[in-house]
Amino acid sequence: MRLTVREIAEAAGGKVLCGNPETICLHLCTDSRTVQEGDLFVPVIGARVDSHEMIKAALEAGASAALTSRHKEMKDSSGKAWIAVEDTVKAMQKIGALCRKKSAVPAVGVTGSVGKTTTREMIAAALSAGKRVFKTAKNLNSQIGVPITLSEIGPEDEVAVLELGIGEPGEMEVIAGISGVNAAVVTNIGVAHIELLGSQDNIYREKMKITAGMKPGDPLFFNGDDPILRAHKESAGFPVILCGTGEDCDYRAEEIVPRQDRVSFMMKYKGKSLPVELSVPGRHNVINALIALAVADYFGIPVECAAEKLKEFRGFAGRLQYSAANGVEILDDTYNASPASMLAGLNVLADMACEGRRIAVLGDMLELGPDTGRYHEEVGEKLAGLKVDLVMTVGELAARIGRTALKAGSGARVMNFKDTEEAKPALLAQVQRGDCVYLKASRGMHLEELVQALEGRCMKIDGKAIARQIKEECRERAQSLKEKGIQVNLAVIQVGSDPASSVYVRNKKRACEEVGIGSLSYELPEETTEQELLELIRELNERKECSGILVQLPLPDQIDEKTVINAISPEKDVDGFHPVSVGKMLIGEPGFLPCTPAGVIQLLKRSGVAIEGKRCVVVGRSNIVGKPMAVLLLRENGTVTVAHSRTKDLKAVCREADILVAAVGKPRMITEEYIKPGAAVIDVGIHRDENNRLCGDVDTVRARRAAGAVTPVPGGVGPMTIAMLMDNCIRSAEKLFTGIS
Repeated sequence: MRLTVREIAEAAGGKVLCGNPETICLHLCTDSRTVQEGDLFVPVIGARVDSHEMIKAALEAGASAALTSRHKEMKDSSGKAWIAVEDTVKAMQKIGALCRKKSAVPAVGVTGSVGKTTTREMIAAALSAGKRVFKTAKNLNSQIGVPITLSEIGPEDEVAVLELGIGEPGEMEVIAGISGVNAAVVTNIGVAHIELLGSQDNIYREKMKITAGMKPGDPLFFNGDDPILRAHKESAGFPVILCGTGEDCDYRAEEIVPRQDRVSFMMKYKGKSLPVELSVPGRHNVINALIALAVADYFGIPVECAAEKLKEFRGFAGRLQYSAANGVEILDDTYNASPASMLAGLNVLADMACEGRRIAVLGDMLELGPDTGRYHEEVGEKLAGLKVDLVMTVGELAARIGRTALKAGSGARVMNFKDTEEAKPALLAQVQRGDCVYLKASRGMHLEELVQALEGRCMKIDGKAIARQIKEECRERAQSLKEKGIQVNLAVIQVGSDPASSVYVRNKKRACEEVGIGSLSYELPEETTEQELLELIRELNERKECSGILVQLPLPDQIDEKTVINAISPEKDVDGFHPVSVGKMLIGEPGFLPCTPAGVIQLLKRSGVAIEGKRCVVVGRSNIVGKPMAVLLLRENGTVTVAHSRTKDLKAVCREADILVAAVGKPRMITEEYIKPGAAVIDVGIHRDENNRLCGDVDTVRARRAAGAVTPVPGGVGPMTIAMLMDNCIRSAEKLFTGIS
């Protein structure tokens, strides 16, 4: 989105109360805590909170303008724009509609009772084989989320995949009306939200409003195995493409072979055959994959290429996510639940090749209306015919699943618990090596706590928690200095306006505020010369009130980074990059340590992982992480090996490590094949995967099968880097003002 305040006011039917009408807004934002430079802040009036109270905070945080339905007049000395509208949510929808109208990108809409998000991601993966794809982020599929989504479609995008959900009658008509999709997908018609809509027929009619804005001849992609959708094929009003296992399906799956964490099948289409392998489990995902490949085919993507891209999709946390910990295989399906999705997951459990027992942990399914009890009993009846050895139910409604399964002749043992607190110790006592455990319930039942308990056997090294400890210690030290009349200040220099650098700088400033460190901010233009930057650094070197100097990298091409780093006084080198700092680290003298390697050492120590005498392998040899990491582990009396791209038999070298530090720069490279059973694994890497989710150098799901402890990404090493920067800054002030070394 790139709209002026004037365009926004016209689209929203509003009035500019103050500020420059030509101010450019780049994004829509409804959360004042995540505001970025150039945002249009939209305050939403909720049941408990009215975000109008946060308008000033959002503008101070960098928003260029704000909507308001609470103000008729306004003067803002900061020059920020305020736009008065009748209803902020409806105004945002009109802005989203304008953004969609300005975009010529064809769009695919995805809806259905269950499976929307997975199908959306599969479609995006398949289309990415030949096009630049924009897709709905996270769960922005509502009356508030869809306008935000539409505002982010860029001129470089070639196709958009939009997820459209419903939470109340009439919602689909609103969001489909502003989305203007050119093709639509309906995954199924279940009973999710039946409490609000009354019947499955009403759900079908509401879902079909996704076609608002479609033109005659635009296609509908239906799950061909859904009886309600099949029954409406001829009356849908648009050409319907069926994807399923029936003989009359346009895209048909045969020879389905389910495995522990994946499934393969043969796709028949247009007189052709194509073998397809997915990296997610479940027969139901075969239907999702057929739809994705059919959509890709419609948009002219070679189906073979689309299938290769589809194989890269690995699912989502809480949505039938496979993991293993200490010999127990886990299927985490706790994100939400409906009868259809619970039965799909139970079928995956029954299909698993299991050395031990198949254990189903099932909680209440909520928001199913007056027939809730019957839906739970129907699951129990079908469960009786599946290969399940132990059923553990959580909640009064889920207990009906267990009772009905026994009445229907299930040979499974059934145990009932009132809540997760009661179920947790029993589950941990029951599971044994070789068991396969499936967990499923509505979000409100919190079964993810049981997943964490099972995976907790492989300890999570919690960087967030340890970073909080260190920052609290820093806050106390900063306060102690303040009581002596000493204010700790960090000078942060940014040259240019690189978006990623701006985010890092904001995070560092926020951390400074949290611990009581003053921030001396210098935002220099892109064209700043090397000489001008060096003069500023020399000035800061002389200023006693400046405790530390941080220059945000990378720098523009005209500035040599090495020259700049060397110009910073070693007494203020809080990044630990100056040659003097590096030299002191090598010979063991007190000085500033590089923040990321120092953070790793603190993670290990404060998590109770002993380093002395242990075999330590660092994968990666960069000057910023790999080499200093090896030195610091050596200083802690570890036996250290540095592995790299030329290391022969890297897996064997890594498997010798009691402590394995991955700083290789390749997403999910380190799997259980690299890990000695029980080893501590530290993941320094951070990347965006094919689904735009953060991941590290370690495949965490697979690593847990062997490791005794693993750092997560995000939430592992990242928070520690900033915490150690704060520690270095206070250490600098202590040395400068009090002589403490």
